[in-house]
Amino acid sequence: MAGKRIDQRKITGQLGINLIERIVLRMKYLWHPSNSELDVGIDGVIEICDPATGEASNCIVQVQSRSLGEFTAETDTQFEYACGQRDLDYWLAGNTPVILVISRRATEEAYWISVKDYFQTPERRASRRVIFNKQANRFDDTCAKALRELAVPRDAGLYFAPVPRKESLVSNLLRVTKLPADIFIAKTPFRAAGQVWFHARSNGLRIGGEWVLKSKEILSAHNLREYPWTQLCDPGTAERFDPEDWARADDPEKQSEFLELLHHCLRNMLAPHDVVYDKRLDIFYFKATRNLAPRRLSYPSLKQLADKTVFGPYESKTTEGRIAYYRHSAFRGAFRRLDDSWYLEVTPTYYFSSDGRQESRFAAERTSGIKRLERNRAVLGQLLMWTECLTQGPTLFRPDYAFLAFSRPERFDLGAGVDDAEWLRHEDDDAHGAMMRDDLSQARLFEL
Repeated sequence: MAGKRIDQRKITGQLGINLIERIVLRMKYLWHPSNSELDVGIDGVIEICDPATGEASNCIVQVQSRSLGEFTAETDTQFEYACGQRDLDYWLAGNTPVILVISRRATEEAYWISVKDYFQTPERRASRRVIFNKQANRFDDTCAKALRELAVPRDAGLYFAPVPRKESLVSNLLRVTKLPADIFIAKTPFRAAGQVWFHARSNGLRIGGEWVLKSKEILSAHNLREYPWTQLCDPGTAERFDPEDWARADDPEKQSEFLELLHHCLRNMLAPHDVVYDKRLDIFYFKATRNLAPRRLSYPSLKQLADKTVFGPYESKTTEGRIAYYRHSAFRGAFRRLDDSWYLEVTPTYYFSSDGRQESRFAAERTSGIKRLERNRAVLGQLLMWTECLTQGPTLFRPDYAFLAFSRPERFDLGAGVDDAEWLRHEDDDAHGAMMRDDLSQARLFEL
């Protein structure tokens, strides 16, 4: 007389359910198995829990498991599964989300679809066939967010605390590590900066731009007691001062003069990089190449060398072959004193021109549009690109700049952080646009 035997099909089915349970528990959700003797097409229920606190939500997803030895019509990227008509009718009839999970017992790989979402069209319901993409439909613990969005009604009012995670931030403040060694002040017969430049050009005098003209006095980072400055001011009145007298001054007039001098230094520092300053817009941007061809710049990103087009043409979407505008990488730079140290605040942006120089008529709309699209990583990439320009050391063809230098942005490691992708998923475009157009006068932190 033969003894009792276990049904191998039940073992295979249970192995698939066990795999699903392990994956669900790694998500920090609950798995409630169905009564194996009484289930009629649902093998278990996933209950969504707050991954941070463990609190159960009573929001569920029903699960139908199919554990197979081999997949049908399998390729490197996909395979097929044919649903039974009665099963499909049952899954679609209820008011609870149902997912179908197909697993292969030999490799313990699993794939899933949301039944009601997948079979929305009459064509799919008629075919009863599911095509699983091995990348997009992989069922593992990274599916936790998708399952939560499937189970929790939008109007449920439930709040799930973000999963604890470490976060590294980078500031858009670059500390000033070098100031002019001296500041000189001397009287001059000229009343306007344009007169100084005209006299210098007319007499073949080569002068730098690191100076400020105030009340017929020149305040400069250059030695005004030496040629060619002796041709532009009275050397007998020239006085030398410690730049710290201006850097630490509380007097508003001195502060204003020092900020203007630093700004002039910054303009001259960036000039060899083909970066120019637009006074009206108060931005620095890469000027056009001579033949208006794209210009690319390599810079070290977070983990590897990156490459960015800092100037380039963009064709019209309506007229083939016509250049609609040129886009220039740009930034707003503001010097700020914090705890007796000076910093340059770098706020990346763009300049749009019609011909490489003249501002495009639709520049404001294009700037607003690209800022709505760009996220944290894109803006961080621009910041790192500008950091490379501002901190690059001397080269064979470009000597070290004498009057100004910066350190790379400060980085901060935090014990807790927020998943930006999860938060931004629920923001509409208008809200994001408002966020990107916030007060540009404030320092910002970017997530690494």
